[in-house]
Amino acid sequence: MEKRGKRAGGSPDDEILHLPTVGGKSIIMYRNYTFSYRNRKHLLRCSKAMRGKCEAKIKLDDSGNILIVDTNHNHPPPKYCKTAQGLYVKGKQIILYKGYSYSCVKGNQYLRCSRRLARRCNARITLDTDGNIVYASTFTQHNHPPPRYMRTSEDYQYETLQIGKGRSVVMVNEYTYAYTGPGKRYLKCSQKLKTGCKARMQMGDDGAIRFIDAAHNHPPPKYHKTSSGIYLALR
Repeated sequence: MEKRGKRAGGSPDDEILHLPTVGGKSIIMYRNYTFSYRNRKHLLRCSKAMRGKCEAKIKLDDSGNILIVDTNHNHPPPKYCKTAQGLYVKGKQIILYKGYSYSCVKGNQYLRCSRRLARRCNARITLDTDGNIVYASTFTQHNHPPPRYMRTSEDYQYETLQIGKGRSVVMVNEYTYAYTGPGKRYLKCSQKLKTGCKARMQMGDDGAIRFIDAAHNHPPPKYHKTSSGIYLALR
């Protein structure tokens, strides 16, 4: 759900937008530029303050209204795409489906294989108005193997499944990944011990997928959701 904060006496263009992303987080946008809080809730700095040395900033009062604005950005605004579910992803909307990546070619409902130009691949996906897949090409319509590695700064849709007390897995395009090591950043395919699958992924500090190797050697697992909200793997 979009949240808005407004400059006192300002126009609609002076609104601060809190836009939901696929990763379950939100981005803060003002006049098409993105900002993030720095140390205190009254100060917003441009999202490229560290990487791009941008000095643009916004100062807020206790109610979240804008007091001071410095919009002297040293870079063009980032591009975001709104999905059919009302969520926002950076750049062109891309989805992963059964190991292959697709990007929008017409609105947010028609997607083609991301390698349609480099490999002349004609595989495609069609979504309904709710963002559900209503048509998807079979694997035989791809003329290349699935991309083994994908690094990205976009948010990809995933779901966290509770599989027991204090235990969870992350589901991406029907496949599940389990956390490994300290923290919640590195994950390996939940079927690694059983099948030797080497698929893995890495999460960023913002909860978005930053790296994924989606080359599984097995079909996706099946789960049953109990009345208590716990997911049980089906044999």
